[in-house]
Amino acid sequence: MSRENWNWLWLYPATLVVHLLEEQLGGARFYEWVERSPGAELTATEFFGLTAFAVLGLTALTLTMLRWEGWRFLAVSVVVAFFLNSISHIINSMIAGGYTPGLATGIIIWWPLTWFAIRRCRRLLRPRAFRMGLAIGVAIQLGVMVTTLVFTVL
Repeated sequence: MSRENWNWLWLYPATLVVHLLEEQLGGARFYEWVERSPGAELTATEFFGLTAFAVLGLTALTLTMLRWEGWRFLAVSVVVAFFLNSISHIINSMIAGGYTPGLATGIIIWWPLTWFAIRRCRRLLRPRAFRMGLAIGVAIQLGVMVTTLVFTVL
């Protein structure tokens, strides 16, 4: 498969930055919103550290997937993790009874991008690689949720 078929992967690091900007600038900052929950703490420094790690890690993964075809199944993982993150923003907004930082980009950007990317990955990947990518994507989002809990509640 040619590299051109996969250049759309750069949309994920780019949209992650947009999403994180919304979490920082969209009304209440995400780390301030987290601290509204009883017993939860997330400092600005922790938030910026976690998000910098996420952006750098996703950029490195994107470079890897573009360079080595055998790693491209992880594109599905990224797509699933981002989509599940948008679902978590919807659930948190329903629980909170209003907007939560990151909700808009999660729905407006990641839902259409998920539709596009899943269709593309299903066409370009073997079924087994696609399924493995799905499972890893769920695991990634669970890891993000656990990490968030560790940093905010424990």
